Amino acid sequence: MVRVIEIWASREQCDAALKLDGVREDAAGVMEILGEDPKVADGALGGARVIRGMTGATRFSILEAPDLSKDSKLLSRYDLKGVGEARYVREPLGAVQIGLTHCRLPPGKPQRWAHRHSIAEEIYVALSGSGRITVDEQAFELQPLDAVRVAPASAREPQAGPDGLEVLAFGSHDAGDGEMVARP
Repeated sequence: MVRVIEIWASREQCDAALKLDGVREDAAGVMEILGEDPKVADGALGGARVIRGMTGATRFSILEAPDLSKDSKLLSRYDLKGVGEARYVREPLGAVQIGLTHCRLPPGKPQRWAHRHSIAEEIYVALSGSGRITVDEQAFELQPLDAVRVAPASAREPQAGPDGLEVLAFGSHDAGDGEMVARP
């Protein structure tokens, strides 16, 4: 794997740099070495303050974010019936580099969207209830304030115990870096 990270103030500045003498030739040489077209993920790794020119903070109540389990567009793509609540709060907070998801699972129910990432590492923290998170084929029991780190390429899916399970999942955000995984 070769990872190239560049920080630009704008897409226009990046495009202009790609037109500089020698850059296209160098890029063509790299492309010859690769076995397939590279994945390109626009984002702000390592420089959100430089890119956005911002300092400060944002406050947002997690429970004010839309409940994704009621989103008709998602419901048509995934089987989310009975999944409980799920809220993404990265955008309402204005976060660029980090994602945050809040989930409440009903007693005995899985999240129903096992997934993995190619870049993002995540940490799951149990807030209340009990349950487990299955990472690849390994299950980790969860009690309040237990935390589990999940490597990018590992499939993960939380499941509630008899009292339900409330978790926060957070990690780096890379647009489009997520893949649903069919679970047996």
